[in-house]
Parts: sequence; C-alpha cells; structure tokens
Amino acid sequence: MRRSILSAGLCLVCVCQAMADISFTETLTGFEYSLHENLTASVIKFVPSAYDGYSYRFDRHEIVFPEHVYFEQVNYKVTNIGSNVLPDKNDMTILPQKKAIKIYYVTIPGGIQNVDKGAFANAAYITSVTIEKGVRSIGDQAFDGCSLVSINIPNSVTYLGAGAFSNNKYLTNAIIPDDMKSLSSSLFSDCFSLRSVTIGKEVTSIEPFAFLNCISFTSFTSTIISDSVKSIDRPAFVIPGSVKSIGERAFSGCISINSVIIPSSVTNIAGDAFFESRFTDAYFEWNTREQLSGVYLGLGGMPASCLFHIPRGTERLYGWDPEDAYSKGLQHSIEPHSYITRVNADPTHGSVTCNEDSVPYSQENTLTANLDYGYHLEKWTDAEGNIISDKNPYTFHVEKDNPSITAWFSPNECRLIVLAGEHGRIAPEFRDGIYPYHQPVAIEVIPDEGYHVAKWTNEQGDSIHSSASPPLQLHFERRHDCYSSFCQKQLSCGFVCRCKRYDKVGGRHV
Repeated sequence: MRRSILSAGLCLVCVCQAMADISFTETLTGFEYSLHENLTASVIKFVPSAYDGYSYRFDRHEIVFPEHVYFEQVNYKVTNIGSNVLPDKNDMTILPQKKAIKIYYVTIPGGIQNVDKGAFANAAYITSVTIEKGVRSIGDQAFDGCSLVSINIPNSVTYLGAGAFSNNKYLTNAIIPDDMKSLSSSLFSDCFSLRSVTIGKEVTSIEPFAFLNCISFTSFTSTIISDSVKSIDRPAFVIPGSVKSIGERAFSGCISINSVIIPSSVTNIAGDAFFESRFTDAYFEWNTREQLSGVYLGLGGMPASCLFHIPRGTERLYGWDPEDAYSKGLQHSIEPHSYITRVNADPTHGSVTCNEDSVPYSQENTLTANLDYGYHLEKWTDAEGNIISDKNPYTFHVEKDNPSITAWFSPNECRLIVLAGEHGRIAPEFRDGIYPYHQPVAIEVIPDEGYHVAKWTNEQGDSIHSSASPPLQLHFERRHDCYSSFCQKQLSCGFVCRCKRYDKVGGRHV
C-alpha cells in the first residue's frame, strides 16, 4: 500500500514538472515570444509585421523590449531575450503600413534578467544600448559585431559571457560592474577604438584574449592603485591592484600601450599575455621568489627592447648577475639602481678612500686602505662581522646598499711581556721583546719544586692555554702581557699567568 502511494506521488510530481516546462509561441507587440506555464516569457525575435505602436519608436529609431506581455488576458513577465533577436540587415518594413524602419538604439528594461548568447550578434546597425538596473546576465557574444560607442553595465549584472562586446570597432569606453570578479575571455577583443575601461575593486582575473587587438587601449580606471604605482611620475598603463591573474594573449596587440605597471597582487601571467605588444618600459613590484614564480614566463614574453624597472636590491631575483657584464636576466635591460657604500676605519692608524660613494648596480667599486707607518690592513668585514676580503685595495661588484664595511688595521710588530709570580719563573732562554706580526713564539715557564703549570690567562683572567700542553704558543698580532699560574701538585692551588693587550685594532681596544 505504501509503495502504491509513493508511486502515485512521483507521477503527480512529474506531471507538475511537465506542466511547468510547457511553453507555446505567440507573436505579440512586435515580437515573437515563447510563453511559459509559469507565466514568464522569452523574446524569440523582433517581428516588424506585428508592430503595435509600442515596441518600436519611429522618432528615435529605438527598440524597447517590454517587461510584460498580455495574451488572452493573462499577464506574462518577460525575463529573457533569446539568441539572434534582430536580423543582420537594417532594412525592415512594418506591415501592413509598408513603412520602412531603421534601428540604431536598444533599451533593455530591468525586469529582463537574462540576455542570451548572441542576442544582438552581428547587428552592426546598433550604435547604443541601454541596460537598466535589474538585468543579471549577458551571454557569450551577446553584442558581438555591433557598433556600440560606449557601454555602461549596471551593478546588477553579475555575469558577462565570453566575447560579450567583441568586434565593436567604434567602442571607445566601457564601465564594468563593481562586483564583477572576472573580465571574461575575448570580452573586448578586436574593439579597435577602445581606449579606457572602468572596473571595480573585485576584479581578480583578466581572462585570455580579453583585450586582444585593442590597438587604441591605454588605461584602466580603478580605485585599486598601489602607493608605489602612484609614485611613478609618468603616464603608464596600470594593472589594478585587485588583479591576480592575466590570461593567454589578454593584451596581445595592444600597441598603444607604451608603459605598463604590474603590481605585486598579480601572481600569474600567461607566457604570451603581452604578445605583439610595444612596451618600452615595464614597472614591477615583486620582491620575493614566490611572487615571481608564476609571472616569469609572462615577463619573458615582453618585447626584448622593453626596459624593466624593478625594486631596489632584487636584481639577482630577476636573473641578473652583477659579475657578468653581459647578463640581462630575462633578456631585458634594467633601469639600474645606484647603491651606497659606507666605510668605517680607525682614524688613528689610517683611513679608507672609496672610488664612488654611490655606484649603479653591477658596476665595480674599489676601497683603498691608507695606512699609518707601522700598520697593515688585517681584513675587511661586513655589517655582521663576516670577513669579506683581506686585499688592499679591495674591488667588488655592487649589487646592494652596503650598510657598513669596516677596515681593520694591525701593527706590523708586536711587543710581548710575560710575567710570572710566586712558585715559578720564566725560562731563561725567553726574553720579552718585539716580534713581527703573526710570528709564532713559544713561551716556557719553570715551576718551583712541588708545583706545576695550572693555566695561562690574559689580563681579564680568561684562560688562553691549558697546562696540559706547555709551552704556550702564540701568533702575535698585538701587544700582550702574559701571566702564568702555578699550583702545588698535592693541593691543586694555582698561580695565574695573564696576558694584557694594549694595541688598538680596527678602531677598538681588544
């Protein structure tokens, strides 16, 4: 019993669904309609012979699509404009008056939600279309091949199909809805007169061929322009800061764009996105390898003569080698940044001269240490204390700002003083004296009976040598005072040999 009831219910649903899908065709008020059981209607085509004085306005050469149509006293809401609603030729005749009409303007009221694929395709006589607020969708190639001069798409539209406004050779500007997230494939392709497009802050993707062969295109108007872009004091084509991806040949053939600015928000660029462009300058904001990974191919597709402008300190990231005079990274030249070299040195023992304080990237700079008598250059170190060279002069390729390079000076000769206190003495064959820089010297002490050498220490008491391996070996680089420590074998008490260092090295007491 339960199974029979369920079957009957399914049948009823099927019948209701079938009734909802039932439609029939009628010609009314100048149009042929498909009328549906849910009391909605779709425009199939314009029928001049059914002209009723409303759908076509003779004085304005304008077609106005109705929002409602009445048939047998039933009101149908017009929600859809179908494909190819207008004929290719503009030589229609209204019957029975036999009056010729010309159509130039179209008005789509807000009650109509959808404009289907190819609705006005190839209607080259249409020069203006008014799309009122309420329309939600404009299908693929809906206005392809028209002669529109400008287009203002209301914010109610959430979908623009591929090629929706392609091949409009007189179109000069367009306004895209604020909430539109993508500029669809071939949206404005072959719009030869298009100069400017206004887009909202939600656009994240520019699809393939979107502006293909837009030979007059020069600018986006957008509220999303980064501060770094605003600081560039020259006219340029700016990709808005909301955009994340640029598709295949999206701007191919846009030959009126001389300079392009691409913000770091763009993380993916197809390899031929700018194919056949004529860029002379390109400005980039990427400064990490992760950011560059998805755009590298797109940059490589730019004209070889295009000059790249990149952030300071990112030359290696973009592929330039400062030590290779012929390196061009992506086979493009760069607008060189100049980098500053700052040098520190102890003025009491010498000075340093620098060829240039500021040098362009990849060029050589030379530092020369000018030493006082009796001193030599020990080393050059960077800001972190890492040794970078011991040559004088020191020549290097500039690739970034050098916060600090320090020259360290050392005396050519060093004085050694060794002292021993109680319970021991210095070996007689050793004498205090002056020794050449870095010469190894062995120091030996003789402990008293019952004592042994515990350790060697410097002036601060820090151990510098173990008692287990006498004698003490030193390579002298500055003046030392050394102290030996003895202790009784049975008591393990000690006496300390200390080293004092007096000379200044690299501007510091050590």
